Amino acid sequence: MAFVLQDIRLWDPSDPGKTALIIDGDRVGDGTSMVNEIIDGGGCTVTPGLVDAHVHLVMGAQYRRGVDLSGCASRQTCLAALHEAATSLDAGAWLIGHGWNEQTWPDATPPDRTWLAEFGDHPVVCWRCDLHAAVVNDVVLEHLADAALSDAARRTGVLVEADAWECLIPAMPQLTAEDSQAALRDAAQWLGSMGITAVRTMEYRDELEHVIDPIAVELPLRITVTMLDRTLPLDLAWIKNRATALPRVIGCKAFFDGTIGSRTARMVSPYLDRGKHGLWVELALRDEDEQWCAAVVDAGLTPSIHAIGDAAVARAIRVLQDVPRELHASIEHAEVVPGDAALYDLMTSMCLSVQPVHRAEDAPTVERCLEPAAMKRLLPLRRLLDDGAPLAFGTDWPVTSADPMRTFAAAITGRDVDGHVRHAPIRSDEAMRCMTTEAAAMVGLPTGAGLTPDAPADFVIWDADPLSWDGHGDPPRPRSTWIGGVQVWPPT
Repeated sequence: MAFVLQDIRLWDPSDPGKTALIIDGDRVGDGTSMVNEIIDGGGCTVTPGLVDAHVHLVMGAQYRRGVDLSGCASRQTCLAALHEAATSLDAGAWLIGHGWNEQTWPDATPPDRTWLAEFGDHPVVCWRCDLHAAVVNDVVLEHLADAALSDAARRTGVLVEADAWECLIPAMPQLTAEDSQAALRDAAQWLGSMGITAVRTMEYRDELEHVIDPIAVELPLRITVTMLDRTLPLDLAWIKNRATALPRVIGCKAFFDGTIGSRTARMVSPYLDRGKHGLWVELALRDEDEQWCAAVVDAGLTPSIHAIGDAAVARAIRVLQDVPRELHASIEHAEVVPGDAALYDLMTSMCLSVQPVHRAEDAPTVERCLEPAAMKRLLPLRRLLDDGAPLAFGTDWPVTSADPMRTFAAAITGRDVDGHVRHAPIRSDEAMRCMTTEAAAMVGLPTGAGLTPDAPADFVIWDADPLSWDGHGDPPRPRSTWIGGVQVWPPT
C-alpha cells in the first residue's frame, strides 16, 4: 500500500525543497507507485528520522525507574528528591539515584558518604551524571566489605572509575530480564516521542541476549549495537552465530580514560585544581589497546574508543590510524582534540561520535581546571566540519538527556550550560545532517541515504521548522514519528 504525504516542506540532504513524499510500503516511493491515500501535511516541515549515535539503551531504560537528580541544583534538592523516593520503598530496599552534577551547585562541592547518612537501613547509590563516579552511604560500604575498594573510596564513599565499575555494579541488585524488557519498551516509545527513530547502543553481551534480543523486532526503534565486553582475550565468534539478526552487532568499544567532570579524562597538561593528568584506564592502563584493536578488526567489526582528554584522544588516533576505512573506526566523545597539528589532521579522517551537550556541560569546568588553550580545543565543531571530519551526534544517554533538541541547540549556538557562547556555532542544516544521515551512515544503519527512493521510510513531521529554530525559547517538537512507513508516535 502506498500513500503520499503532501503539502509539506521536506528537508533532506539528498533532495531538498520537495513539497510531497511518497511512501510505498516501508520504503520511500519513486513516483511510479499506485497511491492509495493522500495525507495532508498542513505545510509542516518533514525531516529524516533522528539518529542518536551513542546511547546506553538498557541502562537508560532501567535508570528511568530510579531517582532522576539531573535537575537538582543543590545538595538540598538532591536530598529532597531522594527522601521523596524513599517513602515508597520497603525497609532495606536499595535507593538508586543518578545524574547529580556538583558543577551546577552553588559551592561546586561534590558529595560524600556523610551526605547520605540519614537514610537508615537503605543502601543508597547516587551516580554522577557522567557515570564514572558514584557516592554511596555506609550501608553500601558494608555490602562491599570484601571488595577490592581503594582506601579513598572506603574513606569518602566516593567510588570513581574501577571502584564504581568493578566493585559497586556487581554488588547492586539487578532488574529481572522481564522488568528490563518492560522498561525498554517504555523507553523506546519515549524516544520516539522526541523524533528518534534509530540508535547505536553500547551493551554487554548479557544485556543484548537477555533483554534486547527477545523483543527487538517489536520495538519501535532501529538499533545497532557496539559491544562493551572488552576483557582479553576477546570472544567474538558468537556474534556470527547469533540466534537473531536483529539488532545487528557492528563493533566493540574500549575505554582509554574517564571524564572531565571527575578529573579522570587523561590530559597532556595537568588539571590546575588537582595537579594530576587524569587517568589511563583498563586496556590503555595495561597497554593492551593495540592487541584489542587487532582482535576487533580481525573479526570484521568496528573498533570504537572512549577518549575524552587530549592525551587519550591522541592515543586513540595512533591505535586506529591503520584500521581499514570501510570499518568506520570511531573515537567516542573526543572532547579535547590534540594540539599537535599532525595528530589533529589524522583525526579528521576518522569517524568522530561526539556529544555537543557534553561540551556545553563541561565548558565551565574546563575554564576552571584546565589551561586556557584547552577551551579552544574543546570539541571545536566548526573547525572540525570545515576540515572535513566525519561527525555523528549523540547524547550518551543516560549520561546526558536524550532530548535531541538539546543537542541541536548546543551545536547551533555554541553556548555552555550557563548560557555563555564559548564556541563558533555550526549551521542548523549541518547539525541536522549529523543527527540524521551522517550519524546513520557512521553507525551502520540503513537510513544513511536520507529520504531517497527505495530508502527506509523513517521520518518526522514537526510542529515547527527545526531548521529555522535559533536554539532559544521553546524548541520544535515532533507531531508524529514514522519508522518504515508506520506511525510509531503518537501510538495509533
